[in-house]
This record gives sequence, structure tokens and C-alpha cells, in this order.
Amino acid sequence: MQHVPDDISPVMWTVALQIDPNRFTGNRDYVMKKMLEAGIETRPGFYPFSVLPVYDCPPLPIAEEVGRNVISLPSFTSIKNSEIEYICDKLMGLRK
Repeated sequence: MQHVPDDISPVMWTVALQIDPNRFTGNRDYVMKKMLEAGIETRPGFYPFSVLPVYDCPPLPIAEEVGRNVISLPSFTSIKNSEIEYICDKLMGLRK
């Protein structure tokens, strides 16, 4: 996780991670589908400007590749340690 100095109090509103297709049994969408089957809602985690029509942006191939592989995991103020462990267990179970 990101280091946060003691004198900083950030609002960590999302937990995003990049799915490496070489280390998981499928791509981001497959991982998201399997997580949903386990009762865990995830979301695509990153959209580069180049894929958003509102921005007239040239292709950004590296950002687009990253965007195809990032998911956001559930995060909310009342999440329990047991729920975090369940999410982690299910995610780790999808590794190759």
C-alpha cells in the first residue's frame, strides 16, 4: 500500500489494482465476472482520456493498456476485516 506520513490524513475512497493477465486465469473482465459470482462487486478502475469521447485526445496506448487491466475493489467506511479477507481470498484464488 501507499506510504502515508503520520501528519497526513487522506481520504482513501477506492482501492484499485492492476490485473496482470499473465498471473491471473483471465483478463480484467474475467476477474470481475468471477468476483461478482462470489458476491463481490468490482468496477473498472481507470479510463484514460483517449477513450472518453468528451476529450478530443490522440491515442494513448500505454494508458489504454493500463485501463484495460485496472479494477476497483469494494471499499467503504464500515467494511469489516472479515470482508476484506474474503475479498482477498477470492481474488488470490483467481491467480494462476
